Amino acid sequence: MMVSYVVYFCRTSEILGERINALNVSVLHRAFKHKILEIKNHGRRTVAVSFNNIKAANAIISHPILKENNLLHTFPCFGL
Repeated sequence: MMVSYVVYFCRTSEILGERINALNVSVLHRAFKHKILEIKNHGRRTVAVSFNNIKAANAIISHPILKENNLLHTFPCFGL
């Protein structure tokens, strides 16, 4: 079983009704080419990106490509 590490992305702008989709986040694929397992829509304003290792998921939070593309990251909360 392959474990994936999910990071959610949304836009930094607070414009009402502004949608984000998997194509908007596809710029991450260039920087993390072999580390991304899946990019999929997760609601109207959020996209979920699954990474194949924890280091890649943590490295994305400080990558300059987020600021260049007005993206904000969040990690999912898990209730145990």
